[in-house]
Amino acid sequence: MSASAKRLRVGPRTQVACVACKARKQKCDPVGATCRNCLRAGRECIIEDPATKRHQPRNYLRSLEERVAMLEGLLRDVRPDVILDPQQTSHQESASSDSGLDLLRDLEPTSSPLHAGTEASDDLSSKIGLLCLNAAGQSSHYLGASSGFSFSRVVSSSLRQIRSQGPGFTMGGARDTMLFEVPLPDPAPLPSRQFGKVLSNAYFDNIQPQAIQYPIFHRPTFEAWEEEVMDARDNAVVTSYVASFFVNMVYAVGTLILPCPICSPPECFYAAAQEHMDAVIQLGGLEGVQAILSCAMYSLRGSIGVSVWFTRSLSGLALRQCVELGYHRNPQRFKAKPNHLQMEMQRRVFWMAYNLDRCAAITLGRPFGIADKDIDVDLPLDIDDEMITATCLITVPRSLPESPPTVMSAAIHTTHLRRIWSRIQDQIYSVNTPINMHHYTDELLPSFKKELDGWLECVPSTRPPSSGVLSTFSTAEWFQLAYNHSILLLYRRALVNDRQGKSTANYMECCQAARDICLLYRKLFLNSPVSYTWGVLHILFLAGLTYLHCVITSPGVREAVRQDEVSSTCTACTIVLVIMAERWKAAAPYRDTFEMLANATMSMLVRASTSTAASTPNQCGYGPILVPGDVSSQLEEMVDIGMCSGTEELLNQFLGV
Repeated sequence: MSASAKRLRVGPRTQVACVACKARKQKCDPVGATCRNCLRAGRECIIEDPATKRHQPRNYLRSLEERVAMLEGLLRDVRPDVILDPQQTSHQESASSDSGLDLLRDLEPTSSPLHAGTEASDDLSSKIGLLCLNAAGQSSHYLGASSGFSFSRVVSSSLRQIRSQGPGFTMGGARDTMLFEVPLPDPAPLPSRQFGKVLSNAYFDNIQPQAIQYPIFHRPTFEAWEEEVMDARDNAVVTSYVASFFVNMVYAVGTLILPCPICSPPECFYAAAQEHMDAVIQLGGLEGVQAILSCAMYSLRGSIGVSVWFTRSLSGLALRQCVELGYHRNPQRFKAKPNHLQMEMQRRVFWMAYNLDRCAAITLGRPFGIADKDIDVDLPLDIDDEMITATCLITVPRSLPESPPTVMSAAIHTTHLRRIWSRIQDQIYSVNTPINMHHYTDELLPSFKKELDGWLECVPSTRPPSSGVLSTFSTAEWFQLAYNHSILLLYRRALVNDRQGKSTANYMECCQAARDICLLYRKLFLNSPVSYTWGVLHILFLAGLTYLHCVITSPGVREAVRQDEVSSTCTACTIVLVIMAERWKAAAPYRDTFEMLANATMSMLVRASTSTAASTPNQCGYGPILVPGDVSSQLEEMVDIGMCSGTEELLNQFLGV
């Protein structure tokens, strides 16, 4: 027997150790599709292909065989004239993925006129639009015109890189990306049932129903996961890695917003969840998207990944996975018949990914992950979680504004706002369509302003959280803050183009909106133990800068506002930035920069009130604003964290760039 034949010979007793057992130097004892160690740990048993060095499930070949058999059966049903030659099939397995796509394109209804009118032909559009790839328990994948193969491994690999980033290092920022391994603490043991319930209630009271764009879980489903995990802990048995991952992620976020000295820190629950992360991501489907979005929620509030770029990376991964799965399309178009609960959760995760994508893209001045014209899926139903089952809806969804709100009312209303933002970005800030300023000021501004006013008038009432206000999202003031921030987004281009301050009406709109943001955040931070996020930091800092810009540039604004009003607004903004900097060191350069500019602005106003020669600043209005030379180091720190496009424009004008 040749040496090559000996290498290829695999006996029935050959055992391949999995990656986890190799790393831990443990004996690997395979039992079916998993080894005993992986079974006890609740993780997927992954082996390394000796030829390609790729990591894959132990039953990877069997899954491929089942998938090929399923596709052959589908092909045989719709194209019986095609002969499936085993040798030809074996040859095609080594071809590129494009060849597989060509074969699937051959299954278009027009390519099989012989079967028009038959049952197979009637169902063909459904099979092509939502091709069933139910291998190894994966959910259906949408097959678009250019889609290829599973996205799960790409997502898992990317998340491994992203989550190794600490605060202060950006992805795609002005400086080169710097990746380093951040050692996670030891995984936390599960808390008692009673305290676990406190953490999950804190999450669902402040993050899920009132967190505006984060309704990614079905509460009864999560409660079943929680009960499964607790029962497994009490009975010393292995639980599913899906339940373990999501329960630990919810506990991690719950601990962030409800810190407790007797409980494990959030990083330990996060570390416990990461043990199952890769396995959940590789499942694909709904659970895979929920896992990415869970990491996004933690990154928004935790010490890992607080950068704007980190959130944009996660939202981009989630949105691309949603598109890969076809969640952006209305399944009724393809005659698909998923159950009610599955359909509703698919809508929820897509629109949450959409909301995060719009927020991050507009903040950073980056393109959207998907255009609105490519979306035809309906918004989620305005209904409470307990009213949705797999087989039916127990009650009729909310449809009238005067009806009591559900856990989805705020999220749906905020999605309407994100869609308005999307159109503002496309029609006002698109680089490919230079805007006519007359069309902008005479038509677009009044039209969008009317839409925003109508949105604010229809804000649903909010339910006060039973555990108290722990997040700005759980307050009625959040909608007013979102409206004021939208006004700044709408009018920002008018301010930048009108450096003489001639359009007093536009400047007054922005001045009032910016002042309201500063005062509202001061009220929230002083009266409630709300958490801080990068979103709050950027909205507040941009509002403060816009207010100073309006005061300095517009003579009409300077005549309309009093010095004590300017002082109180600047003080309110500074107080919140000081509070944030005490809890989060990365906010310090924002605090110092605003204090510097606010003091310089107040000095200019004092000089203007005591000197007729200085009563009207120079044409650009920034001559008297002289900042110390060391501001450049603070700006570099701000860029590292992530600076939104509006902030950059205003700072450039302050510094005369």
